[in-house]
Amino acid sequence: MADILAIVWILVLVGAAQAGLVITYCLLFPARVEAASARLEQHPWRSLLTGGGAALVLALPVVVLLSLPAGVAKFFGWALVVGALAVSGIGASGLVRLLARRMASQGMAETGSLGTLVRSCLALELAILLPVVGWFLVLPLVTAAGFGASLHALRRPAFAPSAAPSTGSQG
Repeated sequence: MADILAIVWILVLVGAAQAGLVITYCLLFPARVEAASARLEQHPWRSLLTGGGAALVLALPVVVLLSLPAGVAKFFGWALVVGALAVSGIGASGLVRLLARRMASQGMAETGSLGTLVRSCLALELAILLPVVGWFLVLPLVTAAGFGASLHALRRPAFAPSAAPSTGSQG
């Protein structure tokens, strides 16, 4: 019985940590997360293919580095994995923001609230926790699409130039 409770608490804490990570990304990198969200909304399949292709390209050096006996090589292999997952967090946050906007448009929540972000993150987490389908279909697709959207968001300028207020006189 204690093992089952430990597993349940681990899942609850990992879910809370994921929600915290998504909210942190949304607050720290709002322009990048919004760019990733727009990319996922406008070109979901292109984001999926870009992220999947980039993950496959990244997999070769990771596998080589992790298979080498040197500890430094393994460190750099794991650093690449962690770095790629950190970058894909921007895209995951963009997906959660997109889900939050859609929840608000359906009348399920208020627009732009922190609670809406948490609820949309929870909905995504519950979809991923679904046995077999969530583990082997939803999680890889969401991760690849998020990674592709992140790569696109990181290539764009961080802040769009704002229009200067006009004073009415030109010169």
